[in-house]
Amino acid sequence: MIVYNNNSGWTKVYLGSVEFSKVYSNVGRVFPESTPPTPIAVTSVTVSPITANLEVGSAVTLTATVLPSDADNKAVTWSSSDSTIASVNNGVVTALASGSATITVTTVDGGYTAQCSVAVTEPQTAWTKVTIRYTDNSTSGKDCDASSTLAESEIYRGTSSQPLYPSAVTVGDCVTSIGDECLAATLLLQNVSLPSGLTYIGFHAFAYCRNLPSVTIPNSVTTIGAGAFTHDSGLTSVNIPNGVTEIKESTFTDCIALSSMTLPNNVTSIGNSAFTNCHALTSINIPSGVTSMSDYAFYNCSGLTNITIPSGVTSIGRQAFYGCSSLTSITIPSGVTTIGGWAFAYCSALNSVTCLATTPPTAGLQPFYTNNNCPIYVPSASVDAYKAATNWSEYASRIQAIPNS
Repeated sequence: MIVYNNNSGWTKVYLGSVEFSKVYSNVGRVFPESTPPTPIAVTSVTVSPITANLEVGSAVTLTATVLPSDADNKAVTWSSSDSTIASVNNGVVTALASGSATITVTTVDGGYTAQCSVAVTEPQTAWTKVTIRYTDNSTSGKDCDASSTLAESEIYRGTSSQPLYPSAVTVGDCVTSIGDECLAATLLLQNVSLPSGLTYIGFHAFAYCRNLPSVTIPNSVTTIGAGAFTHDSGLTSVNIPNGVTEIKESTFTDCIALSSMTLPNNVTSIGNSAFTNCHALTSINIPSGVTSMSDYAFYNCSGLTNITIPSGVTSIGRQAFYGCSSLTSITIPSGVTTIGGWAFAYCSALNSVTCLATTPPTAGLQPFYTNNNCPIYVPSASVDAYKAATNWSEYASRIQAIPNS
């Protein structure tokens, strides 16, 4: 048998001196000379993976799949939209610098293309004191030093011309205190990890972190500063450790998505405006050691459906429950001696108010203004005293004896 290649894509096959057939060299099949094959054309190409996140110096191999699988010419070429960020050689992508690039595979037959989006970041370093990851996936941080307080100045945010937006912050074990306003107004912060030895969270430490959905506070924390989470409008859950004894002023003001809260039994004080405008808050326990309900403590908590005021409470502050429009009943303990002005105003769903004090508490202006004209129950022996008392007398028509159980 003699094989002859005529350089035209055909290979002639001879048996002796007789031409037997021609073989089309690209497909390796035998056809009669009069019926040359129809080339099988490429119809598409895909690449896997279609996205890749790489650190500088790392690499990934992309796989191109040309269809149909029996296409005659499955050759492809590779290119990068920015070879200074990510280069490509036969499908192997190498990360060179921070940024993004698009890797394109193109078929020789038909020019079909597919793409992979590549994001390159600097290698992540686990700093000891704080590690910050930004929205562009870059990182920065700081190692431990003589101070155990994480300060606002240590949270690098870039420059005014090239700002960086922290999305995640990991605080190291050498930190025991989060300084005042440390992460305040970190608007795109979505995740924060706090160390087990942390004891103190400062004033406005996480204020205005509007995209922060939750915070796990270590059990070691004993102090949470005033306004620590104020205006965190995306915050839905946060725990209060057992060692905390005081919910300070405005701690959760305008946390409009906060739906529930469990206060530890050691809490004895709830500060002014502690939960103001927590519209989604439906329930909260007030520990038995609390002795006063401060001004505006639950102002405009419109979702709050029930609340139990502990028996040890002696005063209810001005507008403490103003606008709690879902409350259906309230019982004021016998030890209460003062009720601030407008304390229960605009609690429009109230069906009843029960005041157990035998001596009418000193009341500010219109403590029950516009609350559905519900009955106000008081001890039977004190009905007349309540009807005659300052700022109670305007509700005389609603005041009646507590029904016999």
